[in-house]
Amino acid sequence: MQHAVIMNSVIENLYSLLAKELKTLDKIVEKNQNPVLFIELIRCIDSSFLFSYEGKEKYEPFIQLGYGRCLEAFYKTNTFQEDYLLLSPSISEIQNWCFNLLLGYGRCQMILNSLDLVKSGDMYIRENGPGDFHLIVKKESGIEYIENQFVDSYFHLIHDNVFDEENKRLEEKEEYILKQLNKEVEVWREHYIKYGSTPEIDDFYFDKARVYLCSSQLFDDFAEEDCFGQIPYGNFMLVLQAIMGVTLKHIAACELLCTKNHDVSIYNILTLPVIHNDFIEEYVYYLNIKRERLEEIFDVLTVDASNISEHIKASKEFSPLFIKVGNRFTLRSVRGCLRTPIFYLQNELKRRYPKDYFKWINKREDRFRKQLYDLFCCSRFTMVNRSVELNVRGIRTDIDAVIFDKWTKTLGLFQLKWQDKFASDFKARRSRISNMVIKANEWVEKITDWTSGTTPKEILSSLGIEGNGINETYIFVIGRYNTVFSNSVRDERAAWGSWYQVIEIVKRMYKVDSLLKVLYKQLKTDRKFEEKPEDLKIEFENFFVSYSCEW
Repeated sequence: MQHAVIMNSVIENLYSLLAKELKTLDKIVEKNQNPVLFIELIRCIDSSFLFSYEGKEKYEPFIQLGYGRCLEAFYKTNTFQEDYLLLSPSISEIQNWCFNLLLGYGRCQMILNSLDLVKSGDMYIRENGPGDFHLIVKKESGIEYIENQFVDSYFHLIHDNVFDEENKRLEEKEEYILKQLNKEVEVWREHYIKYGSTPEIDDFYFDKARVYLCSSQLFDDFAEEDCFGQIPYGNFMLVLQAIMGVTLKHIAACELLCTKNHDVSIYNILTLPVIHNDFIEEYVYYLNIKRERLEEIFDVLTVDASNISEHIKASKEFSPLFIKVGNRFTLRSVRGCLRTPIFYLQNELKRRYPKDYFKWINKREDRFRKQLYDLFCCSRFTMVNRSVELNVRGIRTDIDAVIFDKWTKTLGLFQLKWQDKFASDFKARRSRISNMVIKANEWVEKITDWTSGTTPKEILSSLGIEGNGINETYIFVIGRYNTVFSNSVRDERAAWGSWYQVIEIVKRMYKVDSLLKVLYKQLKTDRKFEEKPEDLKIEFENFFVSYSCEW
């Protein structure tokens, strides 16, 4: 009890110091109410994302964490509402000012996130002396990282296998397209860029964007026909693909201009303001989507003073595609368009269309089951194309998916959980642990009781499967993104894993004799977490916070 009181006191001390730091940063922003700094801020964000620089691996997490808070501070204090916007080339002093401002907000945000982990039991904290705080990462913390690694494996699989022929076609054509684009590119007003395009160039980058979208974004949370307002989700994806294509084309154009004119800095031309109405008109022409619908889609993809705070509260990775400046102008962010635009899109869909959002979420189980069955697409497997409800001997539950291997007489019973992505959203993470894990453990208990007290023939009959023999039964809890959380107790009678782990294991082990058995064992084996984060020290004027691991 005394330890808890001391720890709470230490947390409150650190919260107080961080509040003072954030207040100082907010005052710096308040004193610099120049709309040009909006442009400079996004220039800094985009260049730090796209280009290498000394210390990038160290600074990039802070830049990303600081972005949302910094932009929110600008919106709170900047009253710019003019119909014009002064454009000027950047200078190193302003670049450094923006970088350090983002860094300052990011360092504060990282520590605030760490205090959330202290509260959830993933870290310890102590104060060694006045202003000397020490955060210690528990050994099992970060185990979620294992499941996240399989998302990267999935993206590589999509890029290298699914799009193998398309990648070859695009690579063969790219040199020709760059030559055509180079003819269109020229200097504008000494420091900037202008260029035209052709249908052939546009189509090339639209196709390239499809590969990029499918091999970098987890966008399949909704079906193409699911409507938000009156807009099908497929329209949002089509526009997102077009935006990515335009962004990839713009990066190529900027690199071409800087190659043939060394007086132009790519820092000045990568991020430029556009007039909102003119910008939308280009997409109306290319995509053949009604202007009213496109305007609504672009509003969804744009951050401004009215919605930024909600996105900051969501704690998901903050990378808006478009940033509103004044009455007429919008900044297109290269980082926002290419890094994780799907996070921003889905968070805004949830905010704007809550009824539609949760309606479609509640209908995702059927799609998840079908996708799982598609992995076991072979005559040896019998699958039940519905959720199976059980109500026997006081056991009431349901089984989301059932796979029976007729060759080995192996039965797989699955609970499927398709949650929202939570990224660094610690409230969502705690909710996931308290709701999903506890309920899944209860489900494992009920299924174990049912299978242990029921004959194989009765089990198969209850599932609607012909046969009278089962050699082995395996229980699985599969989450779309995460099921394994540090500091949570899972029922080890089941194999727990993410959908992307399942894909990787099944694709790799498909020809084994007993695929369900191997999947079960591999999901348990893949949980070892040996990666140790590097020690870190974050210093402020009047205090510092150091990080270390307990192993």
